[in-house]
Amino acid sequence: MSGCETLVGPDYRGEGLMGLARAFLASGSAAVVASRWPVGPATAELMGGFYRRLGKGEDLADALRNAQLELRRNPQTAHPFHWAGFVLIRGG
Repeated sequence: MSGCETLVGPDYRGEGLMGLARAFLASGSAAVVASRWPVGPATAELMGGFYRRLGKGEDLADALRNAQLELRRNPQTAHPFHWAGFVLIRGG
């Protein structure tokens, strides 16, 4: 699933951030790639590169980093707005 602002949510004292990413992790997901802000069309490029790399056997963190670097090298998506909002969160 891909969605914007999946890392955003209310911050409860003593509990932390209660966003969509946390719900997936609490439900047993091993990891979640979440976004801090709505990125727009570049999300499709980033996720495409991410999943292609996973399909080739790259580690989750490496796949995300390399997909972000690919966008960074493209002059149209080089600004951090397009790629820096995505983070990998591993479950416990």
